[in-house]
Amino acid sequence: MNRAPALLLCLIPALTTLGCDKDRTTGVDTADVDPEWPLGIESIAACRDGSYPTEGAAFASALCVTGEAYVAGVAYPTVEEAVGAASDGETVYVCPGTHAVHLAIAGVERTIEGVTGDPADVILDGGGTARILDAESSTLTLINLTLQGGKEVEDHGGAIQAVDSHLTIHCSVFSENQANDGGAIYIGGLNPAQVAIVDSVFAENRAAGQGGAVDFSSSGGGELMLQGSEFSANVSDDEAGALSIDGWEHEEVYVLTTTFSENTTEREGGAISMDSWDSGRLFVYDSAFSGNSARRSGGVALGGFAEGLEAEFIATRFDGNQSDEESSALGVNDYADPVTLALDGCTITNNVGAPAVEVSGTTTVVSADTHWGDGKTDNGEGDLTAPCGTYTTLGEGESFTCLPDGTWK
Repeated sequence: MNRAPALLLCLIPALTTLGCDKDRTTGVDTADVDPEWPLGIESIAACRDGSYPTEGAAFASALCVTGEAYVAGVAYPTVEEAVGAASDGETVYVCPGTHAVHLAIAGVERTIEGVTGDPADVILDGGGTARILDAESSTLTLINLTLQGGKEVEDHGGAIQAVDSHLTIHCSVFSENQANDGGAIYIGGLNPAQVAIVDSVFAENRAAGQGGAVDFSSSGGGELMLQGSEFSANVSDDEAGALSIDGWEHEEVYVLTTTFSENTTEREGGAISMDSWDSGRLFVYDSAFSGNSARRSGGVALGGFAEGLEAEFIATRFDGNQSDEESSALGVNDYADPVTLALDGCTITNNVGAPAVEVSGTTTVVSADTHWGDGKTDNGEGDLTAPCGTYTTLGEGESFTCLPDGTWK
């Protein structure tokens, strides 16, 4: 089994208590394996700690009297001017308040940080008229900010459009942004993208197309990580109420200690839809999907035309999700070939409208110590529909393998 998840967890400070010297799924000692953090990020400061930058609160307050933002001790009248004045590697500190921002960067490396440490204090506002931030061929880091009211109804990314760029978001809030695809954030371009979203909140964003909150659609594939974040009440009128993953090349997606609640879509993937066109991997750890809804796959939809899609869910809960037609919690469509779906220590209960898990004829399902209920019909229309049969009374701690040829073992 691929060791990447265990190595990834070892490099995230919040999860070091897991005993990361060993791969939790194989027991293999990983101490002698080079730990390759996918995004090259070693650490980020604590979230919402209320602290000012290292210059001190008095210094920051003095500069904030004369401008909206500052760089290297120099205040600027607007956020846009401060970002334009910064050199690669420098941090732009944004002062408390609500700032109307419509900013474009290209070919640069920038960090934009809210000065107080609390995203509620520092708001970048699109005013409901235009996108807040455009990044092309850039490396962008956002810390302790709220981005709200971005709007691009005929284009992508209401708050941020990142093309051929690397993006890190930490301790930030995205709310009430709207776009065609990627209500809050759109990641695209021809080159592999690297994106990390840590300790952040996405609420009440909307897409007319796919990805109510985030659309990860880089043609070059790449790596996406979500950690310690919340996605709630995001809406897509097409597919993927919260997160759409829809690249042409191989994609690695890691979802760690993240919650998806009350997200909705008209088609499939109330919370997540992963439509891979090449081999891909989705790894979900200690996360929760609750109250999401869709016509198909109320929680997570997997599919596309991928050859060799792997999805692994560990210690993750699917509860109270709903669909109108198929797979109220988790579904795999008929186009993906082949697919491996692993459920390790998960809880799948109270999902309604269709069988909780429905998979195509080319899918292998492996359940290890997974709780499907107490042996009664805890999921409204049954627990599992797969090549090996239909099951309505799976119970606690179920361990089995269901193969595409219909074999149950």
